Amino acid sequence: MKLKRGEIKAEDVIRLMRVDDVLGFYIVKRGDTLWRIAKKEAYGNPMMWPLLYRYNMSRLKHPDLIRPGNILIIVKDVSKDEARDALRKARLRGDWKKWSDSDRKAWLEDWLN
Repeated sequence: MKLKRGEIKAEDVIRLMRVDDVLGFYIVKRGDTLWRIAKKEAYGNPMMWPLLYRYNMSRLKHPDLIRPGNILIIVKDVSKDEARDALRKARLRGDWKKWSDSDRKAWLEDWLN
C-alpha cells in the first residue's frame, strides 16, 4: 500500500476523504488520548470521548490504547441522544483496567442496542 510505504502522506489521504459537513478525520499523534482529541479536535468536551471510540471500534482494540498514525473518524453530526449517551458512558466507565472482560463487552454492546 502506498500509504504504508510513505509514497502518500496520511494528511493527503484525509484531505481527499474529507466530507466536512458530516465527517472529519484525525491522525493520532504521540501523546494523544481520546479525551484530548474529543476536547481539542472534535467536540470541545473531553467527556465526549466515547463517541470517538464508538465510531472507531473496528480500529481500536481498547480506548486507552491509541497509536500515533491511527486515523480516527470524527462524526460531527451527532444526535442529542448520542451525545447524552456518550456523557453517561464517560461518567460510568471509571478505570477500564479494573473491569472484567464481561463488563467491557457489555459496555461496548450497549452501543449496538
